[in-house]
Amino acid sequence: MSNIHVDIPCTQINSWLCNRGKLKKKWQSDLRALQARVKEAMKALDVNIQEQIEGDGLGYSEVLNVLKALESQQEASGEAVKTMFGGYNSDLLKSWDEIRKAFLQDNLYLADSGRTLAQKVKYDIPRMRKLIQESGRQISDLSRKVSDKRQQSKDWRDKFKAKCEELGVQGVDVPSELRSTLSGLPAALEVVSKCCHETAVGEAMALYR
Repeated sequence: MSNIHVDIPCTQINSWLCNRGKLKKKWQSDLRALQARVKEAMKALDVNIQEQIEGDGLGYSEVLNVLKALESQQEASGEAVKTMFGGYNSDLLKSWDEIRKAFLQDNLYLADSGRTLAQKVKYDIPRMRKLIQESGRQISDLSRKVSDKRQQSKDWRDKFKAKCEELGVQGVDVPSELRSTLSGLPAALEVVSKCCHETAVGEAMALYR
């Protein structure tokens, strides 16, 4: 019997359970009422425990998480979690345990799990898949831009190196290196001056008079 598999669409699990008498016809209204009870009970929890509860759900799994957190909190305080008869010592734990039992009644925990599964399969997973695809595209675009910027950076470094070689500087401290090139200017001007006094230059100037 354990090898028999039943193929049920995720979005129709609760309908399937209802048709087979595992859920009452009014399971939706019963579940909403129980979730309202959970929402009201959440107000009595301290902020630390509320922050430990993942998601915005008010279902059976959240109730189990609250019970686990409350038990850990009571153990940390040094108080006994349960009595010798197996019941909870804390009134808060008792109230949450009653909520847990209410989920088990009429298999409402199955209805909650089925609805959660349908929500994830029909909406949450497609939304996450779309988000992953969009993130992948963004990563590809950013990787391309990074590659382009690296190439531009290399091109500008090559141009800078070529210009430094043209100016005869190393490019480590450009302002100082450029100022140091001025020391050769007087000698260069002296050469120009001598050239201007040569006979050939004078004859060339006479042609334009």
